[in-house]
Amino acid sequence: MLGRSGAQEREIGVGVFSDQAGAEIETVGGREPDVAAALDDVAVGEHKPVGRDDHARADAALAPGTAADLAKARAARSSAADTQADALAPILARIDPSGAESLRTVATQLATEGVPTPSGRGEWTAKAVSRLRERLAG
Repeated sequence: MLGRSGAQEREIGVGVFSDQAGAEIETVGGREPDVAAALDDVAVGEHKPVGRDDHARADAALAPGTAADLAKARAARSSAADTQADALAPILARIDPSGAESLRTVATQLATEGVPTPSGRGEWTAKAVSRLRERLAG
C-alpha cells in the first residue's frame, strides 16, 4: 500500500518486497482469508540500492563515441555537404552568373524555383546561400 510512512511514488521497481510475512486470519463478511492479499501490501523504501543506477542518462547506444568515431562522422557529413553543394552549383551559376546578386535575392529565386535547401527541409535564407557560396569557394 503506497500510503505507508516514507513511501514515495514512482520509486517502485526491482527490489520491491512484501511488508508482511503472511495473510491475516481476519474475514470480512464471512469470506475465507486471501493468502495472495499479502503480496498486495508492499513497502517501498527511499534510496534502497537495487543494483541499478537511478540517475537519468542517455542509453549506451546513444552515448557519444570515441574521438575517432566523431571525426569519421564529421568527415561523412562534410562529404555529403560538398556533394550537395556541387549539385547546386549549376543552379546558383544560372541564377546569379556574376555573383553580384544579394543573398536574399538568390534565396528568393531558389525558393521560387522550388529548389530544395541543402538539408532538404525548411526554406532558403540569405545565410543558407552564404554558406553554399562559401562551401563552393573553398
